[in-house]
Amino acid sequence: VPAPASVDEAVAEAIEFAPSVLATQHDATAAQAALGSAHSRFMPRVNLELSLKLGEELGGHLVYGHVDGLGVVRSVTPDGDSRRIRVEIAQPLAKFLAEKGCICVDGVSLTVSGVGRSEGSDWFEVAIIPHTWQVTTLGALTPGDRVNLEVDMLARYVARMLEWRQASQ
Repeated sequence: VPAPASVDEAVAEAIEFAPSVLATQHDATAAQAALGSAHSRFMPRVNLELSLKLGEELGGHLVYGHVDGLGVVRSVTPDGDSRRIRVEIAQPLAKFLAEKGCICVDGVSLTVSGVGRSEGSDWFEVAIIPHTWQVTTLGALTPGDRVNLEVDMLARYVARMLEWRQASQ
């Protein structure tokens, strides 16, 4: 059998022959992530993407793969061939979200299609195209589900710089 020509090819072959990944999580991750319950022997399916390599074209959002907090799915609504998902979020994360900005939901980087506040709760919406709905775990979401959230890297740094600036004045 010839050796894979690239890392991408090697990963594709590994996934084809061994579609499971063994992983552990740090206590800090477990404290704020929705990765299965303490009663579960195995973690549920997760979404994984290969990292951007230095020198490659940037064609997406800037995220690390961290979990900044949890959200709760409030609605999943058909929208033509797509779906619109509304997620309630904790107030500390709301400052990082803007319409047409980005958010990772369970490891899937998405464009924010709406933000708001109703009945004392902050929320955002994302529109999920059919392909994303079918090939990620987002297609199984229902109201009440908890989801892992990661805010945009640039928004995080801008907010931190503004906080630092205000504190130093």
